[in-house]
Amino acid sequence: MRFISVFLLLALPGFAQFKYTAVNIPGAVQTEVRGVNNSGEIVGLYQLAGASCVPYAPANPQLPICNVKGFKIVNGVLTKLSVPGSLSTAIMGVNDLGDLVGFYTKTSDLCVIEQHGFIWYHNNTIKSIDYPDMTGFCGTEAAWTVPMGINKAGTVVGAIWWPLSGQPSGGFVYANGKFSVMDLGDSGYTGACYTCSAVYGIANSGAIVGTGWRIFGSIPMWVGYMKAGTDEDFFTNAQDDTWATAVNDAIDIAGYGIYGNGYFAKHIELNERAGEEITPQFIPVHYPNSVGTYPFAMNNQRAVVGAYMSSDGLMHGFAAAPTF
Repeated sequence: MRFISVFLLLALPGFAQFKYTAVNIPGAVQTEVRGVNNSGEIVGLYQLAGASCVPYAPANPQLPICNVKGFKIVNGVLTKLSVPGSLSTAIMGVNDLGDLVGFYTKTSDLCVIEQHGFIWYHNNTIKSIDYPDMTGFCGTEAAWTVPMGINKAGTVVGAIWWPLSGQPSGGFVYANGKFSVMDLGDSGYTGACYTCSAVYGIANSGAIVGTGWRIFGSIPMWVGYMKAGTDEDFFTNAQDDTWATAVNDAIDIAGYGIYGNGYFAKHIELNERAGEEITPQFIPVHYPNSVGTYPFAMNNQRAVVGAYMSSDGLMHGFAAAPTF
């Protein structure tokens, strides 16, 4: 295990970075791209005008807090998606088969708002998934199951979420019909958020990335992590909270720091030998003239997708192609 302290905005002078393309669903007031696969298919969510919504917090818009609809774009063709009977459908990830994951809300006889995670398979069947032994799935006081990513093997990663607090309370991995806990927070912290963590991305290789609440020096904060087999690497941008949201088979990672300081790191295990750790160089991911940029996913071609916030506080999707 190691802990890396770096400034995520550090880049070599003149170093080539990314070419950006905006992604906005026609008629939507907000759009986020949440997933991309190795065929270039992108997925995400959008908000229509008049939908019930609370303004995004610029520090960390991890979870959509509006009633939203999902979408996918395959070979330039847009398809809008909603789980049948749902009030809101958020598409959060996609794999190479075209399987989608996310969560939806609906009304029911049990409560005003009922929430479930789901896998939307490429054969158009939908399977709801709910983390067992939680307080339920009914209303804002219940813990929500929020899938964030899925790989080609069908392994799903995500977090248990408390909507009222706006924070994850534990990461999970879902494989072969079973949930397992993936909590990499704590590290000596005993405050109210000692179990807070989330898993945001998974590669076909099985490498995962996420965020945990840990002690850095004497300061409790959100730190990013990468886990591949027995290797666990923790990193932060100096004294700022850091979220790791994307990983590919080369162990490239991407994510963002506080207030939308997006970053990319090329193969964080590159050139390491036994007993030696090399601090990776981080490249900024910043949509031009944006208030904040939030990478959410990445494929093996190092195409990064996510959302950026404009000066009016609204979110817009983007895709970024590497020029290096």
